[in-house]
Amino acid sequence: MAALDDRPSERVTGLRAVFSLPAAYRFAQKLIGADSFRRVVIDDILAVSPEERILDIGCGTADILEQLPPVDYVGFDHSDDYLAAARRRFGNRGRFITGTAAADLLDDVSERDLAMAVGVLHHLNDDEVRSALTVAERALRPGGRFVSIDPTFAPGQHRIGRWLASRDRGQHVRTPEATRRLVTEVLPDATVTVRHDLLRVPYSHVICQATRAAN
Repeated sequence: MAALDDRPSERVTGLRAVFSLPAAYRFAQKLIGADSFRRVVIDDILAVSPEERILDIGCGTADILEQLPPVDYVGFDHSDDYLAAARRRFGNRGRFITGTAAADLLDDVSERDLAMAVGVLHHLNDDEVRSALTVAERALRPGGRFVSIDPTFAPGQHRIGRWLASRDRGQHVRTPEATRRLVTEVLPDATVTVRHDLLRVPYSHVICQATRAAN
């Protein structure tokens, strides 16, 4: 969610290095209102119920666990540092796996009620998104749901929000329709909505929701 310029330069390289540290990452999230963002996401968008089985794709430091009810949580991320911070903070409240969406490291993670990717897909190119969606689809139980939330370029968004999205560290910010088309390649019933009110700063998010077919 952090809106940082990702263009190659010494200054930006330095910023990326700083914000790759777990503590700095969490601090940046707090500045833009990530705690209230997560509460709205959990209650209104993900609609998480106690004891649900959750797969968190690109979980980072797994801060969302702080506000989740008791659930069966599996998070995976490519960053050993982020996951080490998650393990220190949350212990056995979750299972944390290092790897990428393309790896066969989730073969024993199945029958999930919810697969979520919060602030993840805009960091992935189209092929990587397809791989992540395939992991989600295979992990979900029949009728299980997938939800992603990402910055977007959308009609009617605030010009500051568009500027911030254009300078996000993720290099694949998509329009709502481009997001929907990509997700429907794996989960055909995907729908998208756009919200402009989830952060303290002017910002636009595309929310994509889909359900794994019952068969």
